[in-house]
Amino acid sequence: MQIHFNYDFFISMPTLSDSEQIQWLSNNYYGYVRLKEGTDLAQLNQKLDNFSDEKFIPAFKNRQIDLFDKSKTDQYYRIRLQPVQDIHLHSVNMTPQLGENGDIRYVRLFAIIAFFIFVIALVNFVNLSTARSANRAKEVGVRKVLGSMKGQLITQFLIESVLMSIFAFITGSFFAAWLLPFFNDLSGKNLSIPYSDWTFFPLFLVAAVGAGLLAGLYPSFYLSAFEPIKVLKGKLSKGSKSGWLRSGLVVGQFAISIGLIVATMVVYEQMNFIQNKKLGYDKDQVLMIQDTYTIGDQLPSFRRALKALPEVKNATMSSYLPFGGGNRNSVAFSMPGQEADPIPMQMWRIDEDYTNTLGMKLIAGRNFESTMATDSLAVILNEKAIQKMGLV
Repeated sequence: MQIHFNYDFFISMPTLSDSEQIQWLSNNYYGYVRLKEGTDLAQLNQKLDNFSDEKFIPAFKNRQIDLFDKSKTDQYYRIRLQPVQDIHLHSVNMTPQLGENGDIRYVRLFAIIAFFIFVIALVNFVNLSTARSANRAKEVGVRKVLGSMKGQLITQFLIESVLMSIFAFITGSFFAAWLLPFFNDLSGKNLSIPYSDWTFFPLFLVAAVGAGLLAGLYPSFYLSAFEPIKVLKGKLSKGSKSGWLRSGLVVGQFAISIGLIVATMVVYEQMNFIQNKKLGYDKDQVLMIQDTYTIGDQLPSFRRALKALPEVKNATMSSYLPFGGGNRNSVAFSMPGQEADPIPMQMWRIDEDYTNTLGMKLIAGRNFESTMATDSLAVILNEKAIQKMGLV
């Protein structure tokens, strides 16, 4: 069974009161469908599109929102099918999922970076091998005089390159296994080397041999092409072509290195911007307790108990959060005389401690007060809503 989230137990859905509610714009639950073998996905998606129009268009009209106008600005509201195995890496633009997801774009980015680092390593090996040609030149010359064929020399150099590559891969794997716990602590990840997977070692060997062949291909032909008479006379020059090739490899290596350095600096600046950008609320020293709704009527008492703790500065209760994972109660509000152009908003239900707990600053007006009964009908608008409503 393929699974993309962790769980402790399951509860029967028909036993929940929510199962009796029919609200087509509610997305509090996730639906899973097992398709029959040979199902035409294109035809099924077309049926789901028709079903979406049938159910969603009237629901949006009840909120004075034209779904066709929203679709013109790429704001589609459709039921879409997604294979379970694609959820983990291909759900970045979808609603929050049940489990922690990755992003295929980051996988591809790091794969590209790893490829360039691999290319730099190959170029280093080629340059070092050709630079050491003077040390091997006499060996090549003597062996050719004694009857060695060019193909035998190429085979020897390729075997040497492959053996060195295998040794480098083994050494690198030991260093990776040693440093991986430190990397996991630093990044907050839980990466591991899959030694228990039987496909790991064959792939490891194929990669090591392939890297050795790629790295040793040019040096093998380069070294085996020495002419014995010129070598024994001390003439090691291979002509301008070899020089141009080595120069090109060096230039390419430096270009890749500079590109990676620039990319690293850009990413560093972006991360620095993200970490220091003012989000409109204070995320430091704030802890979130999930699923407190399970204690029902004891929520107010629980909040008071939290606020009484000497370590707690303030506490609030809400299902609406200024980041992913909270509820999003979308509504449409129309100003008098502008009913044809409703303003899409989100209505969050909070208590009087919400803004103080999250460190939100009010530009004007006042916060909610628990002692004022009329505040049950009051609202606090953000700057964007005020601008959209034309109140400034």
